[in-house]
Amino acid sequence: MKAGPLMKTQHLTMKIESSFGNVFLVGLAVNRIAGYLAENAVVGGKMEMAVVEAVNNAIKHAYRGEPGHEVEILISVQDDSLTLAVSDRGRAMEDAYASRVNRIPMDLDEIEEGGRGLLLIRKIMDSVEYCSEEGRNSLLMKKALKRQP
Repeated sequence: MKAGPLMKTQHLTMKIESSFGNVFLVGLAVNRIAGYLAENAVVGGKMEMAVVEAVNNAIKHAYRGEPGHEVEILISVQDDSLTLAVSDRGRAMEDAYASRVNRIPMDLDEIEEGGRGLLLIRKIMDSVEYCSEEGRNSLLMKKALKRQP
């Protein structure tokens, strides 16, 4: 990390309207932040794919593609990891699907076409969790950032 060995947690919150046209802004920000912190542009690109998929899912599923709602993205940086939380106040993920977020089969052939985004997110991130509390739905994604030698 470039910020020194005793870096405390830092946060950045972004909010966009639930319009697919706004998603690229989030992806671009995450790409640059993650690429810089990991000192690796490939890591930045992969994390961009993960967050874009998560934000698209919030818009498509929680808000049924309807614009005018808020999607919040929280980026938290700790010493050697980056956590992304994508939150909405739309329709929650069905319980049966939500309980499988961390247990989705890793074989692409076993995944329905509509569930492949979460598979992509899981392959990129080190951990993925979903929670829905008091009308707020959040997908939490964490990735260890290793500096290049």
